Amino acid sequence: MRVHSSGTTTSDLVQVCIGTSLLPGYHTNLLEISDTARKLILAIIVAFVMNMHIGPASAGTIDDMFAKGWLDCGVSRDLRGFSSQQANGEWSGFDVDFCRAVAAATLGDAEAVRFTPLSPSEGFTSLKNGDINLLANHSTWTSSGGTELGLTFPVVTFFDTQALIVRKDMSANSTLQLSGSYVCVIKGTTSAPDVADYFTKHGMQHELVTSDTFAKALVTYDNGGCDALAADRAVLHGLARQLSSPGAHYLLPENISRSPTEPAIRMGDAAFADAVQWVHFAMLNAEHLGVNTINVWDMDRSTDPATMRLLGKTGAFGSDIGLTNVWATILIRNVGNYGEVYDRNLGQNTPLALARGQNALWTNGGLQFAPPIR
Repeated sequence: MRVHSSGTTTSDLVQVCIGTSLLPGYHTNLLEISDTARKLILAIIVAFVMNMHIGPASAGTIDDMFAKGWLDCGVSRDLRGFSSQQANGEWSGFDVDFCRAVAAATLGDAEAVRFTPLSPSEGFTSLKNGDINLLANHSTWTSSGGTELGLTFPVVTFFDTQALIVRKDMSANSTLQLSGSYVCVIKGTTSAPDVADYFTKHGMQHELVTSDTFAKALVTYDNGGCDALAADRAVLHGLARQLSSPGAHYLLPENISRSPTEPAIRMGDAAFADAVQWVHFAMLNAEHLGVNTINVWDMDRSTDPATMRLLGKTGAFGSDIGLTNVWATILIRNVGNYGEVYDRNLGQNTPLALARGQNALWTNGGLQFAPPIR
């Protein structure tokens, strides 16, 4: 439960705004008013919370965010489908939406985010130095990644694999045919060690050609500076579309390494780690329960116990992790459930047209699994 300097809790503030005596029952009143009024009430709740001083009981990253009024989120530079800045300055992508989801959950406003574009080699250092609160730049979780810098990875948001793209005129149908080749990799990613491990395991010679950014690596490969480009398979789908002749290249079938990607935060902040982790779990639970941006208000009427807990109608899902009990409702209404975010940025109706595959819900044969809320 978030406690303010006045001794007032967030739940107390919600009760005052809604005009009820018991928090679990406030949704009944919400159903009796218009959608516009509901949004206004939620805005009032957020305004109360953000303008009250937060005491030492919850000191940490979330307090810093409240103090300045936004989340500083580090993202990749023009990684199609994951983080791209449009001509009008707006950011979009899978990782971008996760940043907005965290802002919605913690600050009550999905737009209270400032994005910092970073290369893979800049991300961890920027987070360690406190320049950003959250790093969502498609970083791969490994046993050592970030730990020496005092960073941690709360939850896997996207399961991927490492692969290589080559020119069709190489007549290579398998990575195993690339012995003696030059392979482009990006500094600060796991591509270099993954390629080295795979080629060594199979007794193949190779030379690495390293670039600081994805954009530079793509130009080097496109200009013939290397025979193959290694990166996460989903990333390669986006990069391939930026080549001068996209149809003259293809991804090889072998997955040379696993690549579970997830946001990173600084170690030692359990409250923020819980919030980041449960943002992802809430989005998965919402998809599983059929709650989305369109029907979230209507689902508030649900008598399904799991849905009632997710939306804060019963239980203490929010206060248990230091947030308001309506945080998941705000998140879902403004950002969406996991399936909506995936489909909007990576799905079949996007240029990348990526099947859900490993990122399908556990109920559909995928690896995306969320603990129950109870």
